Amino acid sequence: MCNMDKKQYITIGKLSKISGTPTDTIRYYEKLGVLGKPERASNGYRVYGQDTLNILLFIRRAKIMDFSLEEIKQLLIMADDSNAVCGDILIMVENKISAFKERVEDTQIAMHSLENFANDCPGGKVPARHCPFIHYLETKKPSSSPF
Repeated sequence: MCNMDKKQYITIGKLSKISGTPTDTIRYYEKLGVLGKPERASNGYRVYGQDTLNILLFIRRAKIMDFSLEEIKQLLIMADDSNAVCGDILIMVENKISAFKERVEDTQIAMHSLENFANDCPGGKVPARHCPFIHYLETKKPSSSPF
């Protein structure tokens, strides 16, 4: 570990290992501005402090909840903004809840459809071109289709 100004620093490799974030991803987050520019050791290597590790863990948790990198960047900015209010964050959280509920409903519909197809499948040696599932996928057109 480097010791610059009495703070503890680690290299990108150690940060990657500790955070579970690939080094290329860490560099990508830096490029997008989600992470600040790292300090450099006397040898020119990037070095990172505890704050960067905390942000990477924050990003990981937010991504699990399906926040985009742009949304995560907004959350990080709001966290540091003394004028930002929790109500703004609540709006983002409620939007994620709605999106998840919609996906759950879509997943339940898809599961039900797949189960029906599995139950109705003749199986065996029926040629694939006569499979009801393939037929469904080939013939289902969106209502707004010009064809």
